[in-house]
Parts: sequence; structure tokens; C-alpha cells
Amino acid sequence: MEMQIQDTDGDTTALTRIKTVQHSTLSKLFMEAIQEYNSTLVRHRERCANLLKQQLRISKIIKHSRY
Repeated sequence: MEMQIQDTDGDTTALTRIKTVQHSTLSKLFMEAIQEYNSTLVRHRERCANLLKQQLRISKIIKHSRY
């Protein structure tokens, strides 16, 4: 990877290392953001599913109490 960066940009070894570290750091931060988004999405789905189940139970109780 270092050779590719150095060859394409003509940078020195220090700049190549800096670019590599920046890329690694940004990749890690991106992965953490995606994981946080995914866990938030799962919690939201579970909350919605629980609310729907509760509403179904309530509607069944109301339906049965009418008759």
C-alpha cells in the first residue's frame, strides 16, 4: 500500500506514513459510526415492535370486552 501511495503522488516516506495513519484512523472512526448507527437502528426496531405488540394486546382486550 505504501508503494502505491508513494508512486502515485511522489511523496516522501514520512508523508506516506501520515497518509496511511490518517486512512486507518478514518476507517476506524467510520466503522465505529456505522456500528453505533446499527445498534441504534436495532433498538428502534425493537421498541417499535414492542409498541405494536402492546397495541395489539390492548385492541384485543377492547374487542373482547365489547362482546
